[in-house]
Amino acid sequence: MLNDHSFGVVLREGSAWKRISFTVLWVVRNPFQGRSLSKGSADLVRSIFAFHTIIALMNLKVNTFLVFFLWLSLLASRMEA
Repeated sequence: MLNDHSFGVVLREGSAWKRISFTVLWVVRNPFQGRSLSKGSADLVRSIFAFHTIIALMNLKVNTFLVFFLWLSLLASRMEA
């Protein structure tokens, strides 16, 4: 099972693509663990996933405007909910 220590190590030392794939695995496997999430917990998981994805994209040297646009669209979707 993925634990918080291995998650932190990959986020500090892994390549950007490894960070994205590891974050996807962590979001899918750890928080759910066979039980359903409350709405607040699901929002928290989505926020964590979006944050780490944006950080990984910035590490890939993706256009800064694209990263800002992704962040802005995430913020707008959070305001709607």
